[in-house]
Amino acid sequence: MAQQADERLDSLIRTLELQEVVVTAKKIRQSGDTISYAASSYISKNDKTLEDLLRKMPGIEIKADGQILYNGQWINEFYIEGLDMLGSNYSVATKNIDAHDIGIVQIMEDHQDVKMLQGVKRGSAPAMNIRLKQSAKGIWSSTLNGALGSQPNVSWDGAATLLNFRKKSQNISVYKTNNIGVDLRPEINAPSTFTSSYGTGILYPEKPSLSDKYAYDNLSHSLSVNQLIKLNEDKTLTFNLNYLYDKEKRESNDETTYLADSLSRYIVNESNSADIHQHFVGTHTVYKLNGKKTYLKNTLSAHASFPKGNGLINDLILQKFSAHTVSIDDILKINYKKRNGGVADASLHLNYSDREGFLHLPTVEMAQRIKQRNFLSDGAASIIAIAIPHFMFNLNGEFDAAYQQAVTALNIEHGSTPGSITTWQIGARVTPKVLWHYGQRFQWLVYVPVGFCHYNSEEGLWSYDKTFLSIRPYSNMTYKLSDKFSFSLTAIGEESMPTALSLMAQKHLVDYRTSISNPGHEEAVMNRSLKSAINASYRSVLDMLFGSVTFTYAQSRQGNASGYDITDGVISYIRLPFSTDSRIWQFDQTLSKGFFRWNSKISESFSIGLNDSEYYIGDRLREGRSKYLRARISYNASFTRWLSFDTSNELTLSKSYTDRQPNDGTKHTFANSTSLIVWPYKQLSLSPSVMFYHNNYSSSYQNNTFLNFNIEYTFGNVILSLQCSNLMDNNVFRRFSDNGIVRYSSEYRLRGRTIMFGIRIRLT
Repeated sequence: MAQQADERLDSLIRTLELQEVVVTAKKIRQSGDTISYAASSYISKNDKTLEDLLRKMPGIEIKADGQILYNGQWINEFYIEGLDMLGSNYSVATKNIDAHDIGIVQIMEDHQDVKMLQGVKRGSAPAMNIRLKQSAKGIWSSTLNGALGSQPNVSWDGAATLLNFRKKSQNISVYKTNNIGVDLRPEINAPSTFTSSYGTGILYPEKPSLSDKYAYDNLSHSLSVNQLIKLNEDKTLTFNLNYLYDKEKRESNDETTYLADSLSRYIVNESNSADIHQHFVGTHTVYKLNGKKTYLKNTLSAHASFPKGNGLINDLILQKFSAHTVSIDDILKINYKKRNGGVADASLHLNYSDREGFLHLPTVEMAQRIKQRNFLSDGAASIIAIAIPHFMFNLNGEFDAAYQQAVTALNIEHGSTPGSITTWQIGARVTPKVLWHYGQRFQWLVYVPVGFCHYNSEEGLWSYDKTFLSIRPYSNMTYKLSDKFSFSLTAIGEESMPTALSLMAQKHLVDYRTSISNPGHEEAVMNRSLKSAINASYRSVLDMLFGSVTFTYAQSRQGNASGYDITDGVISYIRLPFSTDSRIWQFDQTLSKGFFRWNSKISESFSIGLNDSEYYIGDRLREGRSKYLRARISYNASFTRWLSFDTSNELTLSKSYTDRQPNDGTKHTFANSTSLIVWPYKQLSLSPSVMFYHNNYSSSYQNNTFLNFNIEYTFGNVILSLQCSNLMDNNVFRRFSDNGIVRYSSEYRLRGRTIMFGIRIRLT
């Protein structure tokens, strides 16, 4: 009788669940939770890569670093013909697959990668699948790009790609080189910052939020080889190898203002010139078994980076920096179906890293060396796994262990002051997990790991042991009101312990004028944070309309606060026996609408928020607050077969407060980027573009206008081009930031005018 009742209940629920809806339009199609964009409806003559094509599709946004958003959500998985070759490195595909090889772009909302959980447990983010044209499958294809010019020095941009997509194997191999401001680091996940990870380094000018082709003074080479082998219907093996050589030069005139006390501020004016280069090697090997009863994924990765650089402050203080880092990481995830219908899970994570940084200041006879070694391991496994209709329960056991060692040596005028600290961390938790679901309409996942964390620290003769209560709650609820409306609520509690280096009593230099120490041997206190977000989204495929609103709140407590004092021009941060809080409130809204007329798209986004943080200056608690607003609207259209138009406009407002008292007036910026593409006849295109930037930071360098002009001539598979960038030779850009405690203003040196002749050849 109970079984019959369950069957009747299941039948009733199935009749109430959302039925698969198929909505078809000329440009876009919906089948259930899958949205399919017909590439042929969006592509234009001047589109070179998949990324160019994606920018035109309603609901899809490409960020400056190549990351993809769909209706306000980050793309979590990226597939080519249903296979995951690249993981999070999908920019290798979007920036190198030819736009004319794309057949369909699919978005799979709330995608679940584990086959045994599909239809039971929704994923937490959308995925993208690229379906190629039949003519692009089963063949080797290549594209060669080359351009040469002046800026006024010799400039170049070159690339060679080799691609192959078959039923049982895929390959993307890419070599690129340039010195015209094309940043290759995000494409292969190479590091772009250095001081924070090494604990010490040169004081590096901050790069402005401006297009790299104006602000990034580089010399770069990269090689990326990516191979996937499909062993059978359920098993795949992928291998990725990446190499990068990158040299970057930055120049700026900076003014940094520190709050000193209630009546005064400390101002540092610096002429800052620095260059840094690095060799980077990274590799990933992924084995995945995705069957109906078992899921196993093992990701083994390793990378090594060797940065080296020089800097000069005010033409007086020479900075020399060299470093290395080596890291090995392995992540194993397993799901398997039990006899009682439950789905058990297990995971294991191992990581080892070794890094060393060396800062030499020969002008003032100082040198700082910092060595850090870390080993961590964490894992989990199901003790109990139960599944009944619309309900799943798992009881997991979890553990984590971490070892950190930091060794420093500060040399001042032929004297050396060493420091050494070692920390151990061991934790264990029991995690009840509850999943309540009604098909694809409703899902609520809750788990609460509860246990302990034991922490040990040793520095010379001083040592201590502490045990903390550990709790990391998580909750995610999603509800689809209809085929068009959906709602989600997420709350996450996180915790972490401070790094060994941050607890060291011995002073060490962060840069030439900043130090940090823990002279009072303040004991470690756990850092805790709470993040929550409410999201509502709307999509109407037939109307090509996508929109979302999100409210986010995050609060974090830093267990060990650092207060700073300023003595003899050195900003000294000291660990204090206090904690500090920070809070972020933010509201985001996005809207994207496609139109059949002119094959056009309009997108709009709006964000407003508040960032409130506590700081110690000396032993006095101060509050810094900033309020901000960002509004953006963009539009692109192909009015005729010979004329295309694209424009983007962004306005930002910000205001800072110190101890809730307003500082200077509201700061604002406005940026406009507009371009045209004109085809006087079939084989020739002319593309003028302009970018205008305005700020009210100061009376100088308030406006920047960047004028660009490209000409392309196509015959067959060959494109000849003339590329002209920054024709008005703008060479200074003003940037500003203020959190209410520290204010930073900079006049940043830009690249200047660049003119190049190029050729692109497609080989198939």
